[in-house]
Amino acid sequence: MTACLRGLIITDGSIYQDRGYTMVNISTNIPDLADDILLISDKLGFAVSHSKTSQPSGKPKHTERFVKNIDRLLSTLSISEKS
Repeated sequence: MTACLRGLIITDGSIYQDRGYTMVNISTNIPDLADDILLISDKLGFAVSHSKTSQPSGKPKHTERFVKNIDRLLSTLSISEKS
């Protein structure tokens, strides 16, 4: 599970600073993948905020934003902020 989540953050996610806080999110237009991200995150003990917006193409865009324990998340997944 950790390898999958790590790969998704590296390929489809972003790690950035916002008002002095490290933020991590993953975006996808695949509903089942968004559900899997929520499930994996929950099983690993990380809180995720889910949002769904429409893209210009009309397809939904799912964004999963990790909301707490970002340092522990990055450490657990062996990701540095510069990955």
